[in-house]
Amino acid sequence: MKTKTAIISGVILAAVLFAGFSSFFMFPNPTCPAGTVLKNDICVIDADYARNYDYKITGDQAGAGSHTKSELIFTRTTTDEPLVVDSTELTKDLYHTENIMFWDWQIHTLENFVFVSWITSEQTWGDVFLAVSDDYGETFDVKNISQSKNYVFQYKIDFSDEIVYLTWQQNFKTEENRTLQHIYFTKSNDFGKSFGEQTLLSSFDRFAHEFDLESFGDNVFVTWREDVEPSDMYNVWFATSTDKAEWFDKKAKLLAGHVDVDSFDDVLHLTWVSVEDDTEIWYAYSEDLGQTLHSRIVFDADWKLSPYADRPIPKVSAGDEIFIDFEIKNADGEKMHYKIPIIDEDEQEVDWSDITLMKPNSVEFFYYPDPQDKEDTHQLFMLIRLPEWMGGAENDVSAFRAYSAKALDDPCIVKYWPDVGRQRIENPCQGAMYRVIDGAITYGATHRTTAMTALPYLELSIDNNGMMYVEPPTFTPSENGVIAYGRNMSLDEIRENSEFLAESFAKHYPKYPPIPTEFAGYTLSEITPENHSTTVRYLDFPNKVGYVTLIVGTGYIHPDFSKSDVEYWQIGDTEIKITGTAMDEDNDTHEYFRTYEITFRDGYYYMIEGKNIEFLKQSIVSNFFPDFEYDDLFLLSDNIEK
Repeated sequence: MKTKTAIISGVILAAVLFAGFSSFFMFPNPTCPAGTVLKNDICVIDADYARNYDYKITGDQAGAGSHTKSELIFTRTTTDEPLVVDSTELTKDLYHTENIMFWDWQIHTLENFVFVSWITSEQTWGDVFLAVSDDYGETFDVKNISQSKNYVFQYKIDFSDEIVYLTWQQNFKTEENRTLQHIYFTKSNDFGKSFGEQTLLSSFDRFAHEFDLESFGDNVFVTWREDVEPSDMYNVWFATSTDKAEWFDKKAKLLAGHVDVDSFDDVLHLTWVSVEDDTEIWYAYSEDLGQTLHSRIVFDADWKLSPYADRPIPKVSAGDEIFIDFEIKNADGEKMHYKIPIIDEDEQEVDWSDITLMKPNSVEFFYYPDPQDKEDTHQLFMLIRLPEWMGGAENDVSAFRAYSAKALDDPCIVKYWPDVGRQRIENPCQGAMYRVIDGAITYGATHRTTAMTALPYLELSIDNNGMMYVEPPTFTPSENGVIAYGRNMSLDEIRENSEFLAESFAKHYPKYPPIPTEFAGYTLSEITPENHSTTVRYLDFPNKVGYVTLIVGTGYIHPDFSKSDVEYWQIGDTEIKITGTAMDEDNDTHEYFRTYEITFRDGYYYMIEGKNIEFLKQSIVSNFFPDFEYDDLFLLSDNIEK
């Protein structure tokens, strides 16, 4: 900033000194530094300049990564001026020996500042380095921040206004030659130009690790884990400050592992794994900087990990929606990735006094039978008011459904998504989907039984005062279902609810053609209205494999025939085109995934995808051309090589 100020001041001074000579000499407009614009002969900071840039770290052409001695490329991209910074320019003065390594690269931006950080290490030492640019990455000033003369393993960096916060983990040798690890902290009040004293946050005589850092406003939050005695109640510490890290309050607060923290709207969000059950993932939020934690279990596997399997390390991301991400091996030893949405606490307070307060196509969460036991996800239920086209506008129990929020086949929490194009219950972990009308599995889940399975449900009733009640359930597979296992449904029940879907759709969307309940041997599973089209899926419910997709559109559907073999058929005055991966014998797609794609126009545009071409053609004729026989469908031409 001082350099930029000097340049701007110099321009002003030149204008004053030479104003008297303006009648004899014409001076060109001054050249402004990057990130500034000329206004009234003065270079001023362009407020929109930084927002045009996206900074990324990529390896060189040899494939360098984030833990490497090889060079890295920092690319700044903008609409008018790209910039590439080679990491060797930042580390050129740090090659003390051939064993030097540069790793854990990070890049952050704040207004006109660019911060590039990394660890420089050799066999016996490692330190955190920071390169600071105040001119959008044109020039950098490199400094050693930790200066530990010991080995730094990892670091965390965060920003709040002009303050840069940094914490790291480093080795320490005791007089007894024991190797400990400590958590240190420092900060800069001037955009990283200078840093204050280093503060030891963790206990001097204990091994500290698994740390994280978060800041917002004047608040700073640091957490770490210490190796403690079995008799100790807690092993995770919080260091909190409300005065920009001038002073920290330190307390042991949790018994946990791998605590991760993020913040949004001045609220802390934390996640961790239980030290007693390493398949149990917890979430908590705090509105008072960790003094009070509102915590609950969000994942609890029903299997045990192998002693040799990696333990899950959950990460929390906070924004308009909160998610917990982690990987864990399932009972078969396969690594699975889970992304669990966190239910907003506001959604858990359901007002039962007036059913009209809950809008159609919405969801609330509640705990049953004990509303206060919010740590047992087996008691978590969704109260869903159906979309209007499914009958959600009715002011009686027919407009509502109450399903268990515990997924079938894995420990995740499911949620109803009211978005256009969805309107279904989804499992964010394995991707399974359940239809909202009866909770039946429609996609993605492979259940432990061959029975047609649905989410467990609660029967609802409303008294004369409009108060909604839960009728006492019988949690067996054939009644209300078993939590985390499911409810058995007959094919007749499935078909009855499918008929209700088709009838409700016809009433609400009278301009669309009737939706068949059966198609190509499959049963209607879901109808998804969108803005200018409707997607209809048919499923082989008894076996839960095989499907047909039907899209009915008011606009034109543009299938891609350029890379496929095509057959042209005709019935009456309508031309029907058949293509798809199943038409191309040279296609690399596995036989299981090969399908036919059929398109035609008869008032609406239709696109149908499925596997059994004869069943598909027969169903098209019987459902959409009822005045014709199947034999009236004939082949016009094709472009298939014989």
